[in-house]
Amino acid sequence: MRWLGTVNLSLPLFAFATVATLQISKAADTEMAHEIQTVLVPAQSPAYRTSTTTMTWAKEMDTEAARYIGELGKDRRGYKSGCVCFGCGHPLSAVKAGAPPIQWSGSRQQRPHFAHQRGATPNNCLVITARIAALNLLRHDGLFQLPGRIRSGKFAGFSGTLYEASAEQQPENVTIRNVSIHDTDTALLKLEDGRLIRVKLISSINADDEFLEDAGVPTIILLTDDPDIAGMSPSEIRQRLTVGVQWCRTSGSDPLLLEAEAIARSKAETALDWYDFKQHDPSIPDALRYETLLHLKAKEILSTSEFIQLPAFSVTVSATLSDGSILSETEKLEPTQLWIKSATLEKRLGQLRPDLLVNFSAFPLFDAGQLIIEVTVSNPITPSRRDRIAALDIPALEIDLGRLMGAVTLETFTDLLVSQLEAKSWIHHPALRILEGRAQARLAERRSQIEVDTTVFNDARSKINQLSLKDLAHSIQLAAMTYAEAVAKAKIASGRNTGDASELVVERARQDVLAHIEALKLHTPRALDQFWNPRFQTMLNRLLSIKYDCAIGYNLNSAWQVINTIRSDTPQSQCFHSIYLLAIKIYMPTLNADQKKRTAIWRDKVAGQVQERSSNYFPDCRYNQMVANLFPELASGLDKLSKIRKNPSILNSAQSSSPAKIPGSPISAYSNESDAILTNGRISPGVRYPNLHAVNEAASIAAQRGLSPVDFANEYAHSKRYHVHDVMNAILETGLAKSAQRWK
Repeated sequence: MRWLGTVNLSLPLFAFATVATLQISKAADTEMAHEIQTVLVPAQSPAYRTSTTTMTWAKEMDTEAARYIGELGKDRRGYKSGCVCFGCGHPLSAVKAGAPPIQWSGSRQQRPHFAHQRGATPNNCLVITARIAALNLLRHDGLFQLPGRIRSGKFAGFSGTLYEASAEQQPENVTIRNVSIHDTDTALLKLEDGRLIRVKLISSINADDEFLEDAGVPTIILLTDDPDIAGMSPSEIRQRLTVGVQWCRTSGSDPLLLEAEAIARSKAETALDWYDFKQHDPSIPDALRYETLLHLKAKEILSTSEFIQLPAFSVTVSATLSDGSILSETEKLEPTQLWIKSATLEKRLGQLRPDLLVNFSAFPLFDAGQLIIEVTVSNPITPSRRDRIAALDIPALEIDLGRLMGAVTLETFTDLLVSQLEAKSWIHHPALRILEGRAQARLAERRSQIEVDTTVFNDARSKINQLSLKDLAHSIQLAAMTYAEAVAKAKIASGRNTGDASELVVERARQDVLAHIEALKLHTPRALDQFWNPRFQTMLNRLLSIKYDCAIGYNLNSAWQVINTIRSDTPQSQCFHSIYLLAIKIYMPTLNADQKKRTAIWRDKVAGQVQERSSNYFPDCRYNQMVANLFPELASGLDKLSKIRKNPSILNSAQSSSPAKIPGSPISAYSNESDAILTNGRISPGVRYPNLHAVNEAASIAAQRGLSPVDFANEYAHSKRYHVHDVMNAILETGLAKSAQRWK
C-alpha cells in the first residue's frame, strides 16, 4: 500500500523544479509504503550570490564521504583537497579553501568552491552533486517529519444507504539513525525505530512511475535537476528550506483508509444496517440479511437486559339474553414490568427451541417463573408452533419486528424491545384461564340479576300501566329522583374506581324510569324522546329539587343552592327561568329572609322581560306538556306562559302580584346606594350587599393575581364583612365569571 503527498521546499535562484518523493514503511519486507512528493521552487535571490553556479560539495577519496568546501583548511587548497567530483570522478581543486565564505577580488565576489581541471568536460556534475548535497542534509539534521493526513471512507449497508466517515493521522516526527550513501543517486536511511528508507535521486519526474514499480525498501525520490543546490552550504539549505506537505496519491491497502471504512461500517451497525454474516452464516441470502440482522440483534439485546415491559392481556366472555341482547364481561391484566434474573438463547424445551427463555421471580399470575420470548420479523408464528407453545403452559410473548423495518438506531431499537409495548403480544398465558373464570363468574351473576330485574320490571310495568295520570306523575317523580341520585353517586364512585356496583344501580333505576315513560306515552306521545333529552333532564332535576326541597341530581346540599345555580345560568338557558320561578312560588322550598328577597328581585327581573321576544327570559314552552303531566300543580301557570309566548301582549297574573317599584331608576340589590331589597315598594334597612363597581375592580385585580372566583369571593367577603354567597352572586351578575372556578 502506498501514500503519496507533497512537500514544498523553497530555495533561492532555482532554475528548475526539484521534486522529492518519500516512501516509508514499518519494515523493509512489507508492502505498505509512504510516498511524499517534494517540490523545490525558486525563491528571491540574495545579493551576494554570483551569476555563475559554483560547486561547494565533493567526495573525499579516502572516506568517500560528502565534503563541504567549508570543512577544508588552507592546507588542502588546490589539488591537495583529496576530493573528486561526484559526477565525473575527476580530481577537484579546492579554490580558496579555508578562506571566509565571501571575499572580494577587485570588483568581483569570490567564495571557496571546488573546480575541475582545465580541459575537463563535466557531465551533469552539478546536478549529481546537488543530489548528494540534499542527501547530506538528511544525514546532518537526523530528523524528518512525516506529514499528517485525513482519509475518507464509505460503507454501504444492507438497505443501500451509504455511510461516510473519516480517519486522521497526525504528523509524525521521525529520527534518522544513520545514512548510508551507496552511489551518486542512492542512499539508505535507517530510522530510530528500525524502519528503513531508501533515498533515490533521479533527474526527471517521468522516472517516478518506473521507479515505483520497484518493490523493496520504502523510498524517498528526489528530483534534483537544479544545479544551484550543489553550490549551497548546509546552513543555507537548512535556513532556506520551507517544508509544506500534502498527500497526493494512495494505492494498495492503506491502513488509514481501512480505519475510515471501519468507522463507516460501525455507523451502519449502529443504524442496524449491517452485520458480518461471514462470522454467523454466510449462506443467508442477501434479501434476508436485514431481517436476520434484526432478529439476531433483538435476541442479543434481550439476553442482556435487566428488565422487560410486558403488555396487558384480557379475556372477554359474552352471553345472549332472552330478549336477544348481548351481555359481556372483561377481565384484564394491566401492563407489567418484569425483572429478569437470567436469560438463555435458544434453549430446547421438549420439541421447542424458543428464541429466548427468561427466568424471573414468580409473582401472582406469573407463577411459572419463566417466560418464552419469540422474535419475528416477516414470518408469523405458525398455528402448529402456537400449539406446541401452549402445550408447555408457560407465558409466551411475541415481539413482531416487521413493523420496525427501516431507519432505526440501536438506542431506539433497544427501547422498543425493552420498554415499549407496540410490537408485543401474548402467544399464550396460563393466567388467561384464571381471568376467564373470573369473567364467567361475573357474567353469570349479572345475567342472573338481570333476569330477576326483568321479572320485577315486567311486574312493575304491569302495575304502572294501571295507574291514573295523577298517580303516574307522582310515581315518575319518585323514579326520576331515584335515577338522578343513582347517576350522581355513580359519578362520585367512578372517581374512586368503585363504579361497577353503582352502574348496576343506575341501570335498574333507568329501567324503572323507562317503564314509567312507556306508560306516559299514552298521554304524551313524545314523552320518551323528550325525557332523555339532556336539557329536559336538567330541568327535571331542578324542578324535583324545588318541589322536594333538596338537591336532586346535584352534588349540593339544599334546594337554595340549586336555585342559586339556576340564577347563574347562561343566557341560552334563561328562557326556562319563568318555569322555575313558577315552581318556587307553588312548592315554596325552604328559603331564609335574605334568600326570599333575592328570589323576589330575580322574579321582578324576569317578569319585566318575559313578554319581550328579544329578551333571554322570553319563555320556551317546548317541554310544557311534559312538565304539566309530571307536575300537575304547575299546569295552570304553564298554560299562561304558553299564551304569553303566542301573544306577548297578554299580561299574566303574575304581573299583578309582583312587587311595586319606586318611580325612577331601579335600585340594584348590589348597589351601594341601597342597603335593602325592594319589598312591596319599601326599602328594608339592615341588609348590606356588595357594591358592583367595587367588586368589578377588585375581581379584575384578583384574576390577574391568579385567584379563582370562589377564592376571591372568600377573601373579599372576609375583608369587607359580606356574605361569601353575596360576593359570588355579585361576580356572576357583573358577568366577570363563568363559574365559581373560571373567569370569563
